[in-house]
Parts: sequence; C-alpha cells; structure tokens
Amino acid sequence: MTTQASVDLIRARQTVAGDAELFAELVQIFTDQVPQISTDLRSAMAARDSATIGLIAHRLKGSLAVVGACCAATAAQVEKSAKTGFSAALLELAYQLDAEVVALIPALQSVVAGGEI
Repeated sequence: MTTQASVDLIRARQTVAGDAELFAELVQIFTDQVPQISTDLRSAMAARDSATIGLIAHRLKGSLAVVGACCAATAAQVEKSAKTGFSAALLELAYQLDAEVVALIPALQSVVAGGEI
C-alpha cells in the first residue's frame, strides 16, 4: 500500500493546521497504541464478540480520521456491521481493518520522515 493510497495528506494537514510536530506526535501516539488495538480486535474476532468489535472500530474510526488515514471508512463499515451481530461479513471486514491499520504504520512514518505535513 502506498503512502498516497493510505494517507489523505490534505486531511492530515487540515487536522493539525499544517503543524508537522503535532502530526508527528499524533502518529507516535497512534503507532504506540496499534499493537494493543490489533490484539484486542483479534481477540474479539476469535470470541465472536460483535459488540467489542464495534467498540474497537468506533474508537479506531476517530483516531484514523485524525491522522488522515483512508481506512477510517473501513472502521466505519465494521462499526455499522457489528450493530447487526456477528457474521462472516463482519469477520471479513474486521480482518480487513486490522490489516489496513497494521499496514498504515509505515505509511504514516514515511509521511513524518518525508516532512510531507
């Protein structure tokens, strides 16, 4: 996944009003939280716990939007799907969200390192 495909630079710049230092701090906070979020999401998927999957997706949706991550839309889909209970479709979306979030980390780090904000 390329940086362009995973991070909306315009949205990210707007969120931090062009403050590269603030963006770098937000990326660091997000990056630090991803391993636990991923673990929690995978545990909820294994337990077939749609309520927890939906809660994690809801929390992720806001964090992803703040850093300009394009996968915030996937988080919204997971959150919506979780409201109808556990299903194969929810599980597939949750796996997709987890993969997108994990893949996002190098893209965000690249944006910070490249001074793109």
